[in-house]
Amino acid sequence: MKVIMTNKSDYSGKKITSGIRELLHQMIKAYRYSNELFDSQIRAVINGSIHDLEEGTNRQLEQQELLIQLDNRLKEYMDELRGNLSENPGQLRKLLEESNEPELVEISNQLASIVQEALMKRDQLTSLLEFARSHTNELIRNIYGVVGPETGNYNQKGQNKSTTANPMAINKKI
Repeated sequence: MKVIMTNKSDYSGKKITSGIRELLHQMIKAYRYSNELFDSQIRAVINGSIHDLEEGTNRQLEQQELLIQLDNRLKEYMDELRGNLSENPGQLRKLLEESNEPELVEISNQLASIVQEALMKRDQLTSLLEFARSHTNELIRNIYGVVGPETGNYNQKGQNKSTTANPMAINKKI
């Protein structure tokens, strides 16, 4: 949704803040869902569910596209306002201050908090995935280390038979 205002008289503080408020609410909703997806991915890693992790990752990628679109819409909206108010750069700030809407500051602070939470969850997911990868690599290394050329040959008594009989000694008389 691109906000287009062509008449400079349409730039009242209330109209500006209602457009910004709407975009910020959409971003808050999108980041909350993104945080839920991070939580589900973290649970999937802990539970070792590759299917759930892949599904969560695909949904997270779709959500990331939505967040980029919302961010671009907000930037376009702000650029349009700056362009139409370019005669007096302080006019946008003045209009926002005149709108006297502390809710806008509260919404932007809430969005900042949710974004920070998303960054923390992303870092937590990344560290869990790194731990799982290194743990899996070590486990595989240990498994293959146990079944090697020296350790893979045992007799019926469980003794290591890493030494094979010399075929030349079999047919010789002692």
